[in-house]
Amino acid sequence: MLNKFNYEYYSHPSSDAMFPVGRTPESIDYIAFYICEHGDAEVMIDGKDIALTSNSLCVVLPCTIVGIEKYSQNLKGFGAKASILFIDELFIPNIGDYYTYIKNSPCITITKAQLSTIKKLTEIINQKIDGSNTPLTSLVVKNLLNSLVYEIISCYANNATEMISSRQDVIFREFMQHVFRDHKSERTLTYYADKMCMTTRYLSATIKEKTGYTATYWIDSMVTAEAKNLLRTTDLSVQQIAQDLNFANASFFGQFFRKHTGVTPLRYRNGG
Repeated sequence: MLNKFNYEYYSHPSSDAMFPVGRTPESIDYIAFYICEHGDAEVMIDGKDIALTSNSLCVVLPCTIVGIEKYSQNLKGFGAKASILFIDELFIPNIGDYYTYIKNSPCITITKAQLSTIKKLTEIINQKIDGSNTPLTSLVVKNLLNSLVYEIISCYANNATEMISSRQDVIFREFMQHVFRDHKSERTLTYYADKMCMTTRYLSATIKEKTGYTATYWIDSMVTAEAKNLLRTTDLSVQQIAQDLNFANASFFGQFFRKHTGVTPLRYRNGG
């Protein structure tokens, strides 16, 4: 249970995996960040080429299409990724408030002081996860991860305060806040439209115009990401996962999962 969020650390240069995302662009079902300390790299995020230079911080959220295009030989940096369970179980209020900004501007420049703080936190987290397990270690790691999240969000908060939000931004931000919080129990567009006091037609049209994807796509993508992580990072049965995600039974869950991934839950769990 010590690493229940499937937290993984990456660094460059390293003989092992160097980045929390792959070289080939693909839609991710986890949260990841990377900080470039020296050198440069180029990443593709949702079809856009983005350059990373010294003191660059890049955060990618679930349902983002991302891949590493190239990087310099003198690149030095570090990063980490964690499952979507990270969002569910850590105390991260109003994470949706920054979703729009991070989605539109995933990479920003941070100060050396901010970089140093984030690096120290990741180093302490690594030591705790790799060290001996005591009765309170899990709680310590959970609170350290919370601190790491707040440090990263604060970097974006400084930039986000300068951005003027459109009506579409406000609606998308509120929508994603509800989806982050309620996707395990609610999958209908009607539920989210009612929560936001608007019609399903208006909500769907606004989300589609803002992001290029329907509101239902965002809901289903979040549920699929949750299901993938439960299948890969827990010992819960398919029936238990179906219940956890509020499906009527394992059969309905299996149909949903296969529709959105192309494979059955068991095949995915077994690496298919």
